[in-house]
Amino acid sequence: MPNRTSVLSDISRACRAFLAEDAKLDHHGETEQQHHRFIRARKPMVMRALGVVRRIKVPNDMEDLRRTIDQQLSAALALYERNDQVSGQELVELRAQAEDRIREAAVALYQTGASGCAPTSAPDDRRPISSNAGPLDSRPPVATITLGPSGIDDNRIIADATAVWVGLRNINQMVRIDPATNEIVARVDIGASPGGKPAIVDGFLWIDTAQEVLRIDPATNKVDRRFPRGALGYVSGAEAAFTSTAIYACGEGSLRVVDPDSGALRRSVPVKASCTRAHARGDEVWLSLAEGAGLVRVDPITGAELARLDVPGTVFYAFGAGDQRWATGSDGNVYRFDGRTGEVTGQVRRAGQYTLQGTAGGGAAWLTADEERRVIRVDAGTLRLLEFAAGDGVNAVAYHGGSLWAANSDAGTVMRFDVSDLESTTSDDGAGG
Repeated sequence: MPNRTSVLSDISRACRAFLAEDAKLDHHGETEQQHHRFIRARKPMVMRALGVVRRIKVPNDMEDLRRTIDQQLSAALALYERNDQVSGQELVELRAQAEDRIREAAVALYQTGASGCAPTSAPDDRRPISSNAGPLDSRPPVATITLGPSGIDDNRIIADATAVWVGLRNINQMVRIDPATNEIVARVDIGASPGGKPAIVDGFLWIDTAQEVLRIDPATNKVDRRFPRGALGYVSGAEAAFTSTAIYACGEGSLRVVDPDSGALRRSVPVKASCTRAHARGDEVWLSLAEGAGLVRVDPITGAELARLDVPGTVFYAFGAGDQRWATGSDGNVYRFDGRTGEVTGQVRRAGQYTLQGTAGGGAAWLTADEERRVIRVDAGTLRLLEFAAGDGVNAVAYHGGSLWAANSDAGTVMRFDVSDLESTTSDDGAGG
């Protein structure tokens, strides 16, 4: 019977050879010719990897894993076979689907213990710096924490005085960093990809997935509550919001309010707006409207509309100090608005910004331009921009107590910047969106 350790070593060696070839490829995908060239080069690599999977002898308890890897690589090859038959957006999607299959195979092997099987990196689609970018602050990060191999996709982050929590999409983990030492102190397997925005409530970490919401106890670094999303609904792309007294979610014409202790549905409140994501602080509840139609504030008991922000293609939302709120639109503008009325109180244009999860704190809103490897600070008073160089795929940030934490989804790192010399407040620390 083959030894499990030696099998994993052999698989890791094959993965490293694959990645060495991958590093020589041109990952750009700006033209159809580049996509076709990449696929033609990648196809024989996947065929060789599939050959290894089928030849290698594995223990009986690894046969299911072997079958899974075979299926994923075979699916990628089947997609590549269509390379010369498609064009345009269909070609882009074909390549992306095939690469997803390869990454999923690598993740399965990596989680099993084949440490050399890192997910392959995404195409380098870095853009030139926007002409209306703010000045670049040259400060380096005070720490760069490596969470895993490039491609693990750390795209969720939240911070308070005792912990920085980072969600790893590709390996279904929440990682805890100690801000006193900048070291990883826990990795918590949650069983699914962290899909929503994390929240620290009374010291506990809440996060949602496509099927569940769960809570991690900071005293044990273990999941102590796990509720199916049934009461919150299973609307695709819906994200829950967490407070001390309730969990909120929106979809299918209703605001759902769930008890955070039992997971039971307290009430389903009809709302006029067609909505997806919920954002909440205390009893203030904002809903992201479907199809990028802006934001609406509703009464969580009656569902009555209290305020509205008409911003096209809203992606980012954050609670600021007092009644100050922040959002971005597909028009390239960053909006500061009044949380009571929805009235826009200021705006600044910054083309190219994209923020999966942003934050407000230290007298500013913080967002990202992931393809430019930049974090963007928008001063709450003057609306002036100041920018920082970050790592590959930076698209999630968290602020607390003078520190800005930036998750680099492609690089597999988190950067910590000391921004305490900038205008600082503490009342809005970590108020992410």
